[in-house]
Amino acid sequence: MFYTKYRPQKFEQLFGLEPVAKALTSQLEKNQVGHAYLFFGPRGTGKTTTARILAKEVGCRGLDLIEIDAASHRGIDDIRNLREKINLAPTEGPYKVYVIDEVHMLTKEAFNALLKTLEEPPAHAILILCTTEPHKVPETIRSRCQKFEFKRASTRDIVKKLKFIVESEGASVPAEDLELIAKNVEGGFRDAETMLEQVIVGGLPAAEVVGLTAGESVGDFVDLLLHQQVPKALEFINRTYESGSNLSHFVRPF
Repeated sequence: MFYTKYRPQKFEQLFGLEPVAKALTSQLEKNQVGHAYLFFGPRGTGKTTTARILAKEVGCRGLDLIEIDAASHRGIDDIRNLREKINLAPTEGPYKVYVIDEVHMLTKEAFNALLKTLEEPPAHAILILCTTEPHKVPETIRSRCQKFEFKRASTRDIVKKLKFIVESEGASVPAEDLELIAKNVEGGFRDAETMLEQVIVGGLPAAEVVGLTAGESVGDFVDLLLHQQVPKALEFINRTYESGSNLSHFVRPF
């Protein structure tokens, strides 16, 4: 999979996340890494990837990097288990890093248990909480974390990353196709890389991958409406849907 094959391994490889990368790099250089972080932003914007890079940069290796999916481990017993294990010394290196993905899914009781760990974290522990819905994380938790917002990537940054992948794969994809993909992923690198893989490996047209009908566009549909050709407009929508196109992508403004 392209999104795993081309996942950044260093801060300088994070396209569109320069402010986050710069801040974390500065902390590392000053030896002032925090013990609790909250990474928040839309899906596919690099939160977990950045967490893994930070773990690597502080010398965390192998068993000392623990990733927890709060969507499936959301109860108090899961967090109690974390609290019991977090006090154990790292097997190698100076730190143990816990990455809790979709942390907003934790139960109220689990958050209360996590709060106790955040209030008195072991010196060797770093907790990185990742979420797409920070407003669902209690203020008592948020206030004890360094907060980093991961914004949707710009079309320019996504195109830049896609060009890098195309060149690395020795492939050829028209610039307009890369632009089309980049404009239809809502600022998420992961979705863009998956779509590009469908184009390069799967041999699918970019327009089909992003859910557009070949040879037709939103402009054609709007033109029908402007000319009050309602029956033809309805036929257009039906044809678009029956072709397997994603209507939410179809109506997304470019």
